[in-house]
Amino acid sequence: TGAKLVELRERRRNAVRWIETIPDPEPMLRRFEENLARLVELARARGARVVVVRQPWFDKELSDAEEAVMWNFCVGRPYVEKTTDYYPHPLVRSLLTRLDERAAATARRLGVEELDLRGTIEPNLENYYDYLHFTPTGARKVADAVASVVLGRPR
Repeated sequence: TGAKLVELRERRRNAVRWIETIPDPEPMLRRFEENLARLVELARARGARVVVVRQPWFDKELSDAEEAVMWNFCVGRPYVEKTTDYYPHPLVRSLLTRLDERAAATARRLGVEELDLRGTIEPNLENYYDYLHFTPTGARKVADAVASVVLGRPR
């Protein structure tokens, strides 16, 4: 709900601890790549056309106004417990970049279509209401981009 989102944003602003370093992400990245490859192969085995639609995010340095609406990337489950420890956006941004690189590489290695939405969905508050989730305007742009690929129309 809107009230919950306000609460979550407030929690991030009042974080008790910022986690600036993480363990080596390679095991997580490798597992992501393996699982994505399994999903692609499973779909292809059933005769499906596969398009890997790469997840965009608010991929830029944030202004104060943009930072104020962010709530993601805490330790714990923010909708069911009080969270106090958060990962800063530059750290998350670097991890998402590496995940995206793995998604793209997996799609190319397996010879399936891919759609990079980062060039389509500009990182701004018109398109995103937080670091990962779309506003209705952003969702419409995603739907149009995916439909263009599926229907074979130039974008």
